[in-house]
Amino acid sequence: MKDDVRPVEDSVRLLLPEKYLTPFLPLLQKGVAVKTRMGVTVADFLCGHFGLSPEYVRKRIQTIFLDGEPVDDEDSARVRDGAVLALSSAMPGLLGATLRKGSPFQAMRREISHRENRPGEAEKNRQGTVTVKLFNFMIPEMAGIVLQRGITLENRSFGKILVKILEEAGNHPVSAEKNHEKIGLPDLRDRMEKTPGTVFLRVETR
Repeated sequence: MKDDVRPVEDSVRLLLPEKYLTPFLPLLQKGVAVKTRMGVTVADFLCGHFGLSPEYVRKRIQTIFLDGEPVDDEDSARVRDGAVLALSSAMPGLLGATLRKGSPFQAMRREISHRENRPGEAEKNRQGTVTVKLFNFMIPEMAGIVLQRGITLENRSFGKILVKILEEAGNHPVSAEKNHEKIGLPDLRDRMEKTPGTVFLRVETR
């Protein structure tokens, strides 16, 4: 019986004008995989991993879902390996008001609200993956931050994004490195489309 050997995950860095981030935006709403330290609170994750200010988290990110449950206190809810974290600014209407952090209507959703979860000793400080989803104003505001810190995605999904970037960029320069070696965007696209596996991607803007 052959050993199950997983392919080595490539590391890719893109440097491109901010306007060419557009092809990534639907992916950020669908959800991107972010590698981070486990057992930390949502607030620590957002401030520590993404470098957001506590004030931004408290005032601007008005609606947080952790594994589908509304979070009222980002200082007590904790991320675990495989968790799904959805972030949104204030949503309109009664539904938006009900789901908002610290909402006066939170009693109406008591059964679905997230309850504090303490990590086990084995989970504390180890690396894991959180799926981060962005909605409404969080998409343009946080897209560059999330992509700069790095995400993991399927090679072929990345290849499709590169096709769109090439269409938009035309002859404008886009710098790319694969495993710390420079590579042309068309060659990178071809390799991603033809090679199974995942890639760790960092996108920097200028």
